[in-house]
Amino acid sequence: MLAAKQFVNYKYNQYVLEHYNNGDYSLNENLLLSLNIFETYIAHYNNGNILYKNMQFEAALEEYQKALYCWDLDHNNDNECAVRINMALCKIGLLDEEFSSPEHIEESLELLYDARDILLDEDCATDNDDGHNKRAQKLKNEIDEMIEQLEELQEQQNQEAEKLQEKLCVRPTSETLFCDFYKND
Repeated sequence: MLAAKQFVNYKYNQYVLEHYNNGDYSLNENLLLSLNIFETYIAHYNNGNILYKNMQFEAALEEYQKALYCWDLDHNNDNECAVRINMALCKIGLLDEEFSSPEHIEESLELLYDARDILLDEDCATDNDDGHNKRAQKLKNEIDEMIEQLEELQEQQNQEAEKLQEKLCVRPTSETLFCDFYKND
């Protein structure tokens, strides 16, 4: 019975992957979960992928978090990094199109730091460039470059704002001077 259930899980996962690879991201998520009762992290991971491809990044993040939770219950190996990479990509997907504009830089930096932290968990990537997953390390390094560029841009904008404030000064005009004089009469 158990072997039959696992065979059905395997076949259904293959079916999901085939549709996924062909660009069909509309499979029934509930069926995917119900058929993967022994390895529910796979269902949550696949659901996250479907949602990600449909650009539903918040919902995909939730599925990936569920996948990590289920993964922690049953496993202890490197496949967790694949989930973390997708979580980080969801955070990047949440960036506004104008992510480097002055009004969006703070929010963008917050999302990028969150993505970076996700990859640093469990040493999928490290600050020493020796994470145990090459893809996670590469993505973390790319995120670091984006953070550095945004922080430089933010610093330039702050300096320009300071210069603008320095240039702004109130100079008395003749109206200001005469206004007080005539007011006292």
